Amino acid sequence: MSFIKNQGGLLLGALVLLLLPSCATTDYEGIILDKDRQIEALNEDKFQLELEVDELRGGSANWERQLADARRQSEQLRQELAKKAAAVQPAVAVAPSDLERDRRALADNLAGHGLEVIERRGQLAIVLPSEITFASGKAELTASGRGNLTRIAEEVRLKFPDKRISVEGHTDDDPISKSKFRSNWHLSVERALTVRDSLERAGIPSDRFNVVGYGQHQPVAANSNDSGKKRNRRVEVVLY
Repeated sequence: MSFIKNQGGLLLGALVLLLLPSCATTDYEGIILDKDRQIEALNEDKFQLELEVDELRGGSANWERQLADARRQSEQLRQELAKKAAAVQPAVAVAPSDLERDRRALADNLAGHGLEVIERRGQLAIVLPSEITFASGKAELTASGRGNLTRIAEEVRLKFPDKRISVEGHTDDDPISKSKFRSNWHLSVERALTVRDSLERAGIPSDRFNVVGYGQHQPVAANSNDSGKKRNRRVEVVLY
């Protein structure tokens, strides 16, 4: 009996030993299967990420193409606008204002006699230099001065019949020393009155005139040199 028991115990132990490797193998295979599933899931995630990266790269390239197209269109529009502006500019240049047309016409009609026609503060002004209009330090007209005033009177009567006329005398800042006039202001007033009288005798009604003398106080150039002084000695016939 003891032998049988011993034999039975050995058989049971052998059976247990045979069953133990089988259970361990089954658990190990389960662990491997789980790992395979995890690896497969990771590979799937990797594949999806690669697809998204490719899509993003494609979208970036498309955006860059759209930006390049927009830049090309903008440059084309800029060039077209530049061409249109260049085509319009000459038309604007040959369409001066009414005041500028009057100035050009008056300057053309008075050209060649040493006179200047300018626009000042929105008004036309005919500038008579004192050198060709008066003797030095005097208010009497020279022969060229009388001729110029006859021409001016004709233009004003025919082309500007409704304009009022301001005759304005100006001098340089050299003090009066060898003249009957007490100051530059007196000289500028007397010269302006002489011009007014000449234009009136040429047919312009006296009620159209205003006369003023500014002396040296409204220079158009520096009095520090001879050329500037020469420009400042003048009488202006302003139409307004």
